[in-house]
Amino acid sequence: MLLILINTNYEDALDYLLRNVGDENALAITSDAIITWKSRASIERSLMSLKEKIISKVSGEGDIEFSYAVIELSDDQLGSLRTMIRDALVKLDRETYRHIDSIRNRLGRISEKRLETEMRFLNKRFNSLMLLHNKFKVMTPDTEKMIDLMKELKIMLGNKK
Repeated sequence: MLLILINTNYEDALDYLLRNVGDENALAITSDAIITWKSRASIERSLMSLKEKIISKVSGEGDIEFSYAVIELSDDQLGSLRTMIRDALVKLDRETYRHIDSIRNRLGRISEKRLETEMRFLNKRFNSLMLLHNKFKVMTPDTEKMIDLMKELKIMLGNKK
């Protein structure tokens, strides 16, 4: 696994890098640190793309700050980050739970097209999150609640048809 540390004055750097690497291939554990299992070469390409993005966005606006470090993690080092990994996954579980609950509560009031769009987004997010949980071998009560609510939503959608 690789730990990517980023220092920049470009606010969207972390989100850009996560999208570029793939939500199912990386986990942000802090506002400037990501853990991933993608290859170093792939990460370097993503970081160079981010650098180009930052230069194009920030040019003319003053000083550009951008530095990064890519660190290969040993099993012991990864183990010492388990609490941060767990906390990041719990946060994502809770956000996803709220999203599922929001859709469930609006089922009778949103258009079929809007529901289809939201479910496509939710399914992608949910599946990516489950891949992260499986990769890091972390399951919490929040994860179980989220899975149960997702099952409930899918049953409600099945009954609606």
